[in-house]
Amino acid sequence: MSIFQYEWLDEVEPSADRIAQHTMARISIKVGGQVVTSVYDRYLKDYRDHIFVPLAHVAEWLAVNWWHLWYEAAIVSGEQRPGFLARHDLAHAGNGFVLPRLIFTPVGGQIHVTARRWNPRYAPLEFRTECSVMVGRDELEQEFRSLVDEVIARLRAKRTSFETLESEWRAIKSLESDEREFCRAAALMGLDPFDIEAQTADRIARVWNQTDPAIRDEAFGAAQEDSLEAIQQWIDRSLESAEQGQSGADWRMVRKAVRAGSVRESLPWWQGHRDARAVRGELGVATAKFAFEEAGPRAIWSQVAPSPVPRIHACVASDSPSCVMISRPAPGRRFLLARALGDYVGREQPGPAILGTLDTARQAQSRAFAAEFLAPAEWIRKQAGGTAAIDGEAVDEFADELGVSSWVVRYQIHNHRIADISTPYSHPLRGSRYRYDWPYDSVAEHDWDAGT
Repeated sequence: MSIFQYEWLDEVEPSADRIAQHTMARISIKVGGQVVTSVYDRYLKDYRDHIFVPLAHVAEWLAVNWWHLWYEAAIVSGEQRPGFLARHDLAHAGNGFVLPRLIFTPVGGQIHVTARRWNPRYAPLEFRTECSVMVGRDELEQEFRSLVDEVIARLRAKRTSFETLESEWRAIKSLESDEREFCRAAALMGLDPFDIEAQTADRIARVWNQTDPAIRDEAFGAAQEDSLEAIQQWIDRSLESAEQGQSGADWRMVRKAVRAGSVRESLPWWQGHRDARAVRGELGVATAKFAFEEAGPRAIWSQVAPSPVPRIHACVASDSPSCVMISRPAPGRRFLLARALGDYVGREQPGPAILGTLDTARQAQSRAFAAEFLAPAEWIRKQAGGTAAIDGEAVDEFADELGVSSWVVRYQIHNHRIADISTPYSHPLRGSRYRYDWPYDSVAEHDWDAGT
């Protein structure tokens, strides 16, 4: 089902801006059953479920940010790349007209579409809808292609030129497969693939071709223009060490058993939770605290080394959970070890991994695995005893007993809707609002792996 529904408006006042005049439309945007364009007009003192804007500016924004919409991942802690919201938030597409805060971020083969309430400063409209929905990338891409094509056709029929849009769209539609791959690599780094210096383009192409396809997205998603070579060298060194590290022999059998009985989930965090429970079942530790062994059949080999960039925290071997990781306090180290195990267990095929702060499907799956593996939801639920609210002191006690950060316990309580968490200074946090797999929640900005 389409997200955008619109009708062209032919009875429009003549304007010097012929592009806006001829593409003015009555637009309703519906996501996951909720109308994102539901507004209260303070000037007219009226509610309605549509807005009036020229679609040419929306089409131009889609074309200019085309590759970022499908490939540039958000991060779950720290600052987003400069200009990230301008490339992903529809509110930036209005060119003076008001559009809703509707944020598109890729997560694997899906797009996370998030709507937020907001009151534009210089407009009488109040957007009232909040929602968060995963939609298929292919379906959404086809809808946006059709929208851009229809805007261009509309302008041609009105004999109105919009060369900026048409030239951008021609360039996108004429690309060969290797050129599209380059655009993907550049977009992962937050760069405009059509506006890159030749030296930078050569560097991107070279490192892309030299990087294992299994970790390209994470490597480029974590990189800046001046850090590509440093990341590649760090990956090479770390993988060489991790491949030689001897983890326990039991993990291969555990992975085989879990994969043989796995039912593939539609969302990565559900898959992570399922895999974590399955691994615990294979190990015979359904709800007890899990202690990683330093040696033996269930040990995970690890080595500490500084990362070349803040967004990368560990590198995992191709066919074992052995890993090289950044220095972390004990809870953060355990969380990274659990993420390495979760990534290894969750792979369909052997291949290396990078662990970090990106909000990709693979990263979300390993984070969810680690949270459920180290802080099982059912254990927390049992300790909570059916209470409606848990105070912060109890959360800290659960975390101490499990050997994890208090934030891991908080996320488990929220995401599994075990209870509210009450504090002396605020209302209880509601489980349905806060999820660690949502890239823009304030709670999700905490650094999971820091162990603080």
